[in-house]
Amino acid sequence: MISDSSSRPEPPIMPDGLAFFGRISASVSHELNNVISIIDQTAGLLEDLLAGAERGRPITNDRLESIVLSLQKQTQRGLTIIKRLNTFAHGTDSPQMEFDINDAVANLGELCQRLAGLKRVTLDVRLAETPIRVIGSPFALQQALFAAIGQVFAVAERDSLVELTAGIENGNPKIQVSGPTIPNDRMEFDIGTARACITEMNVEIAITNDSNRTVFSYTFPGRT
Repeated sequence: MISDSSSRPEPPIMPDGLAFFGRISASVSHELNNVISIIDQTAGLLEDLLAGAERGRPITNDRLESIVLSLQKQTQRGLTIIKRLNTFAHGTDSPQMEFDINDAVANLGELCQRLAGLKRVTLDVRLAETPIRVIGSPFALQQALFAAIGQVFAVAERDSLVELTAGIENGNPKIQVSGPTIPNDRMEFDIGTARACITEMNVEIAITNDSNRTVFSYTFPGRT
């Protein structure tokens, strides 16, 4: 179940590396707690049914099958969440490693789905059709992208669409974060600070802000 975070202060738009890691880890821990709670409740139900069976109320095969399927579903969900966090954590292994932009974007999108749920917005992630391999830090790239995602989430109204996309434009890899128009007085995104996270990757960051959408573009010049 998604908890109400409306009373909590908004985190900074551009968190430092440790704060970014902490916020993602905290979100994942909430997801895992939900999984464990459901498994615990299901186990409690099974215990009640077994107690009833001892008093002469037999458990139907359909009921047992439903419980088994529920446990399997939550176990698989938990394993998937742990895999996401493990991939994210290994992004800190080296500041200069070869990685696929698609993988980094997909992983960040999955990790941000709970945060999107808390804001009651839809986060749509679309990837390039082929791998886009670059050298650098996937963690630093995700941190810079999260700054844009956090900015959009901070102003997005319920049922808004936020898009995170990776692709090739004019021969160059490009990642974009787009969402509802951000009023000038609520624009806290600092291009300089975001760029500093990925200075070794020579990524160009630009913002288009008009009456239709706000788009944050991250371009890797001369990479293909």
